[in-house]
Amino acid sequence: MVANEGPDNIIARRLDRLFSTVTDADGRLYSLQAVSTALRDRYGIDRSPQYIQMLRTGIRANPTVNVLHALADFFGVPTSYLLADDDEVRSIDEQLELLVQLRRHGVTRIAMRAAPLSEASRRFILQAIDTARRAEGLPAPDNEVAGEE
Repeated sequence: MVANEGPDNIIARRLDRLFSTVTDADGRLYSLQAVSTALRDRYGIDRSPQYIQMLRTGIRANPTVNVLHALADFFGVPTSYLLADDDEVRSIDEQLELLVQLRRHGVTRIAMRAAPLSEASRRFILQAIDTARRAEGLPAPDNEVAGEE
């Protein structure tokens, strides 16, 4: 969706990625109008949906620092995500890709329901999942998500 690829459009590429991956509490991708409204209501920054679209596509390339901070905060990423080179944001992109995969496979509902449970209950659920995998003839998982036990 980015108009011009290249180093000058890092912000556009990153915004496009955020719009394509980050969802609201109901699992819907954010609209330009929703982001515009949030910028105004939460951050006191009045920018039209058209302006945000121009940032997203690279037609506009120099938002103010306040706009960058607000957009980053809204999408839940550090401001540096919108500005840093690709090597510096690789881990955030990997986390966004994980979210996409979880959503694609319908796993986020399971994870959200299990999150408030005790550690013992979560271990029980993992054992039940492993049992279901064996019953369906699937191999044991060979990779765990980084940072989890």
